[in-house]
Amino acid sequence: DAPWFWGERKRFARDEVLRDLDLTRLNQRFAQPSRSLGAMQQSFAHNLAPLFAAHPAVAFDILWPPYSILVWLDFARRDQLDVTLAFKRYVLDTTREFANVRVIDFQAEERVTHDLDRYTDIYHFDPAVNEWMIAAACSGPHRVGNEREAAVVEQRLRQQVDAIRAPEGLAAFISGAGRKR
Repeated sequence: DAPWFWGERKRFARDEVLRDLDLTRLNQRFAQPSRSLGAMQQSFAHNLAPLFAAHPAVAFDILWPPYSILVWLDFARRDQLDVTLAFKRYVLDTTREFANVRVIDFQAEERVTHDLDRYTDIYHFDPAVNEWMIAAACSGPHRVGNEREAAVVEQRLRQQVDAIRAPEGLAAFISGAGRKR
């Protein structure tokens, strides 16, 4: 029994993601206020850093999940991309002082984030992605341990957003042109 698991009740498919999706207002269904770097840093410093410090014998993994590329396009359109990426850099820098914290980043994993058949909406991916993340987190290829590694992930993500930011890029993505399976 999995009380918070809803994966078997949802349909994961490209047409499900695109159904009723307003391409001019991607954030409409999941309306979020603008993020502030200062507020996110304050929340992290108040809620998570003390937890890491209080439990040095516990291993913590901070996992950045593979939201669909449409989430990142939405962030770019709402001027939230730079704020979000700056926060990720802050988390990496802050957690360096804790030997018990690892950062694992799946957000530029194009074979997942560009495959809308794995999603039920722009954020929520299928149970198979959860299983893949667990295996990948344990084996280590997505661990980000320094600024150089983080910069590579960030650059890949920015390039992916830039590729669909122009109307023709978004149209090609939505139509499924060049789909990778």
